[in-house]
Amino acid sequence: MPADLRLASAHAVGLDGRVVSAGDAAAPIAAVLPGGAVAAPALRLLGPVTRGAYRLVAGNRSRLGRLITPAMLERADAALTRHARHGVG
Repeated sequence: MPADLRLASAHAVGLDGRVVSAGDAAAPIAAVLPGGAVAAPALRLLGPVTRGAYRLVAGNRSRLGRLITPAMLERADAALTRHARHGVG
């Protein structure tokens, strides 16, 4: 996938090599996150709503990013480190 397309949105690559992007990537990504398996079926079922929500968030990421505090970033970094140590992510 060319870099400009790769950076344009979120992507998920399945074990079969199939790539889904933007809102369609939400369910497969959720399925592999801790606790996300519960949300994944709903995200699939609500496909058009999920895609619309993705567009809304992606289109406002600069504004939404200002809501992220340093403490939130620290917690996210710590969680990613923990999961990486356990072979997740």
